[in-house]
Amino acid sequence: MTFAPDLAGGWTPADVDAPAWYPGTGPGNATHMGNATTYFNNHTLRVSGTVWVYHAPVGMFYAKELAPFGVKPTDSVTMVNDDGRGNSIWFTFAPGGMRSFHPDPTHVAMKGTIYIVNGTGKFAGATGETTFNAQFDQSSFDRKTMTFSVASVWQDGWIKF
Repeated sequence: MTFAPDLAGGWTPADVDAPAWYPGTGPGNATHMGNATTYFNNHTLRVSGTVWVYHAPVGMFYAKELAPFGVKPTDSVTMVNDDGRGNSIWFTFAPGGMRSFHPDPTHVAMKGTIYIVNGTGKFAGATGETTFNAQFDQSSFDRKTMTFSVASVWQDGWIKF
């Protein structure tokens, strides 16, 4: 996962967490896909002292990788799971976003609702809803590359395709 400060949105070194984008990609396993690659992006804002995580277009950072699926940089797609065989599932965050929290001194986590809004291949037209969980280790942040090397994401929900 990469940290990309939102300079136009008012990011300053005094508030390093927000506003910012957090795009990323990584391997995983999905129930109806098997091995899959996930591409994601989100945007953070500080609201009353708490960092909230909101939808941001995944195509903003991964336009080239997602072009074969028809995902455009401006689409309301936050995350795409790709099985490498022409099947993809597209997700977007619930409009209210997700509150981040610290389960311990070095980790940041979030939990909220994410909707399945489309897909390709056998998932074309898919719909659904999942509970989205994510956690990353702040101590794994590399200031030189602006990346976090330790993060995990898991979901539980339903899909109709």
